[in-house]
Amino acid sequence: MDAFNEAMKKVPSFQIKLRMFQSEESYKAVWKSQIARVLHEYIAQPQNPPPVEKISSTPPEIQMFMLMDASENSAKGMGQVLDSIALQTGLNTNNFFGCLQLMDGDLATCRNFNCLRSLRTPSRYAQHSLHNIHFQLSASHTLWNIASSIFKAHFGDNQNSMDTGAWRCLEALGIPNAKAFPKKDFSLMINHIEKVHEATILFGLKKIMGTEEDRMNEFDPSNPRPKIPTSKWNSIIDEFYNQYCTGQARHQAAQRKSPKLHNLLIQLQEFSTVVEANQAMKSGDIGRHLNTRKTWSVMSQLLKGLRNYSSYLPFSPSGRENHFVAKDFYLKLQNYWLKFFFNQTGTGTQVERLKRLYSMNIQLLRDMMHSIRLDTGATVFTQTHKNVMTAKSLNVFLQMANSYDILGQSDAEMMDEDSDSDSGESHTSEKVQETNDKMKRVANSYLLGYKKIQKEIGVDPQLSRFKLHMPCSYDSEIDDEEMANPTNDIPRYEL
Repeated sequence: MDAFNEAMKKVPSFQIKLRMFQSEESYKAVWKSQIARVLHEYIAQPQNPPPVEKISSTPPEIQMFMLMDASENSAKGMGQVLDSIALQTGLNTNNFFGCLQLMDGDLATCRNFNCLRSLRTPSRYAQHSLHNIHFQLSASHTLWNIASSIFKAHFGDNQNSMDTGAWRCLEALGIPNAKAFPKKDFSLMINHIEKVHEATILFGLKKIMGTEEDRMNEFDPSNPRPKIPTSKWNSIIDEFYNQYCTGQARHQAAQRKSPKLHNLLIQLQEFSTVVEANQAMKSGDIGRHLNTRKTWSVMSQLLKGLRNYSSYLPFSPSGRENHFVAKDFYLKLQNYWLKFFFNQTGTGTQVERLKRLYSMNIQLLRDMMHSIRLDTGATVFTQTHKNVMTAKSLNVFLQMANSYDILGQSDAEMMDEDSDSDSGESHTSEKVQETNDKMKRVANSYLLGYKKIQKEIGVDPQLSRFKLHMPCSYDSEIDDEEMANPTNDIPRYEL
């Protein structure tokens, strides 16, 4: 607690500089890893991005609290939750409010708690000021919210027959338009983003190799994956990166009259952050995860409905490498067991039964079920869900990509951009111009977000908005000793 408070005292004088938001050099390796994976999986061994700061995969000891019945989205409900936690841990008021309590929650929970604490500051009583409790946005909810905003920005207009947004890519991959944007299944949404991202990279690779007209075939023992020289392998990856993934490539695409290539390169850049965040979380590399969050802190300045997000350490429930999950994602799984497994009694929902019998023993009951299966001679399989696209769906996608020229490299568009005709435009150029007018140019959220921060620094050099709700001022207004050692005659305050 003391170390945390000492660190927070430095926040007001900490200088936030623009260079802190710049992309890390390691992200180039992330890009090449994603390109290499597609190249290996669908065309011809990929390299993994270098680890930045991996954490241990040792499974933690998790004890579930009893299911809580509290008011939702209110200060009263927040107090009920904190009272229940203190009661179930067996700590008295002084001990519970005298040690640092780190908690995570969704955006609404964090805002409710920060609002409640701001109304009670300053106060010399620990159980009243709540200065020892700190909420931060949970990792999975952050990933889902930002991925949803990015996906929505690049979804496109399905009413425009010439639009080449993400909806058309998914339709070509066999996902109907009505199911392309799942509103409640966030894991499926991440899978859709990965499919669009990898299929787009595949088409770009085949374009570079000159095989965009060739059909895709499933690899099996009778049709093994072909081998290419290592030097050629590396040169293909480097050429794709230089042609489609650099800032210079995006700048040149923005100068074109047609927004087609510009939109695609921005989509590749922003989808790559979602794919990298998801893979970094699974691999337990918190360094890579934090680098992605730094990029998102700039992009979220422009993306609608977002604020600056924090990060949270994931863990591996099974103790296996590359199987890390965030704590809130793990909690969603436990809620699933409560709602859709233990609640199927045929007599309706019995809250007290779920609270006292099942909520604290979910993992124990699962282990018992697995043990019974093993005792009967059955085998317990642990499956890993992977996002794999079939050759049939990829062939349809490649046909669509060639037909709509999603990379914007047709002769008609190049003629429209480079020629300066004095005698008027041709019929082909007029059709291309009409197509360009119908397509909406997607904003570069990272570039415009960076410019927004630059403008904000001119008004507020300390960037105070980034330090919002950080507990760094209460100790100057009250006595530290009284807060750390509350006396017995202090009146009790209900939460």
